[in-house]
Amino acid sequence: MRPALRTVVIACVVGLTSLAGSTRAVAVPVVPNGGLAGNGTVTVQATADGRLMVTAWSAPVTGRVAVVVSNGTNRTVRVQRVDATATNADGSGTSRASSGSVVPSVLRPGQWGIGAVRFRQSTVGADDGLAFKVRARRARSGDPVPLAAGSFTLSPPHEGPVAQTLAFVVSNGSRRLVVQPYRTSAVCLDEAGRLTTESGAVVRRPRTLAADATAPASIGFPTLCPVYVVGAEATRGR
Repeated sequence: MRPALRTVVIACVVGLTSLAGSTRAVAVPVVPNGGLAGNGTVTVQATADGRLMVTAWSAPVTGRVAVVVSNGTNRTVRVQRVDATATNADGSGTSRASSGSVVPSVLRPGQWGIGAVRFRQSTVGADDGLAFKVRARRARSGDPVPLAAGSFTLSPPHEGPVAQTLAFVVSNGSRRLVVQPYRTSAVCLDEAGRLTTESGAVVRRPRTLAADATAPASIGFPTLCPVYVVGAEATRGR
């Protein structure tokens, strides 16, 4: 059973305000939103001004919880990590997990990043309460560069550990050269726009992308993923 939306306390660093999240669910179109693209609409909790917070999350799937981080502040930030705490339904125990970051990790005001936190599978259940802490700092000139994703082609269903594969193209819309690795992340959505799972992949060819250049990419999903949202980013070249 999917956990109900609830108020979640979000703590942010670098002077960002620590406040409780709203519980009003609203559907927010993905495109255009910080380089995220896809064929669906994500249902998130309303984001108030002044907060950097997790605004949507999935039920745990083999210990992974997909998340959307929204930047409701007036600053451009670099998300460094998302920490999560799961509390048993009866309050008898807790477990913790974290993500390396989200994609894209540099968020201007109003933009989103997507990713997942990873619990040990046996430590989190579908009925556990989830709380999140987003760790971030002010963005710097050497931070990763968001890439645009498009030209999506979803494969027919497969047998085996990869149920479906999404092929797409990433492009460098900045004025600067970027270099591999190119990080990609995708979240799958149900018919109501709620997150169900997250998958990611790293692209290492070509070694560099000049301004307006493109590169092929693909992500494999462990379950069928007819509705998806994708993000990508690359390291800034010197």
